[in-house]
Amino acid sequence: STTDTPLYNVVIGEVINFQGVVTLPKLAMALKVVATLCTGFNVVSSTVRFGAHVIADGLHDGDSGQLSSNTVIFDFGETVNSLNSSHKRNNSQIIIAISIQVANDPANQDSLIKSISANSFADNNPNTAIITQVIIVTPSNSITISSIDFDPKEADAGDEVEYTITLKYPGGVPNATAYDLVLKATIPET
Repeated sequence: STTDTPLYNVVIGEVINFQGVVTLPKLAMALKVVATLCTGFNVVSSTVRFGAHVIADGLHDGDSGQLSSNTVIFDFGETVNSLNSSHKRNNSQIIIAISIQVANDPANQDSLIKSISANSFADNNPNTAIITQVIIVTPSNSITISSIDFDPKEADAGDEVEYTITLKYPGGVPNATAYDLVLKATIPET
């Protein structure tokens, strides 16, 4: 079966955090989870956390998935859930966390929809596919020059003068890293 999530707007440079939960029945199986990213994303980190009753011989609590091209592979190997019915359900779960960053890539254009999917395989049989779609949004930023200060304040022709340009950021995406930014400032003649 496939589970779709709503669309999210993301901007270049933004880090997106995904978390998936695998709930294991009371048995042993060879378990693998494969997350597939479209081009234009970079993996920042990935980790797994195990419930108290889950043991795997391929990955351990706090381990990262293996990055291969545009996929992150979590190969748990033989995975055993020793859950006793009197224990909490979250003790029989594996939590998978992946952080990705929207790359400063020509492939990431405004209003482009991209997908990220995850598939789980129990004993090499595919199970649930989860698909998340994001919309790439070009941020609307405005920057103004609020002052230009010279040192020294007076100079003769041919003298070197240092100057500081102070920028004001009155709007746009807060704390967003600007990419491909070109700043042009006309230095006053006086």
